[in-house]
Amino acid sequence: MRWVSISALLKLTVLSLVVAPMLLLAPAADARQVAITSLPFTYSDGDQIPGVVDTLYIQGTKLTSATRGIDLNSVRDLVLNLGSDTLVFGTGGGDEHYGLDINGPVSDRPRNVKIVGGYILHQPSDTTAANCRGVRLNGHEITMEG
Repeated sequence: MRWVSISALLKLTVLSLVVAPMLLLAPAADARQVAITSLPFTYSDGDQIPGVVDTLYIQGTKLTSATRGIDLNSVRDLVLNLGSDTLVFGTGGGDEHYGLDINGPVSDRPRNVKIVGGYILHQPSDTTAANCRGVRLNGHEITMEG
């Protein structure tokens, strides 16, 4: 049997009384899954909860829009997980459409956005569509993978 001194027990008790409440009050890194069920789809900073990392994903394998695709406005800490899904935009013709538009005013540009996988296709119904782009990235710390 091993003896422990009273002073060692007191130190351990004081340490546990100090550390345990700090662990209970520590903020958890929360995450939220948001399904994109139709296009066009707009998601902005007002849709987000501060401190929560949202992951957007396409429900199904293919979504189609006659005009725009996905607009992400002034968002922070967001993952757009397209996986192996397809986003088709501009099928109704027209000008100035984006499949994926990550944008915001100069004072509130999107930040820390990660785009994972996916296919973005522009399939206009006629040849008169002008100035349409698959992707517009206008923010800070935006990364694309796979």
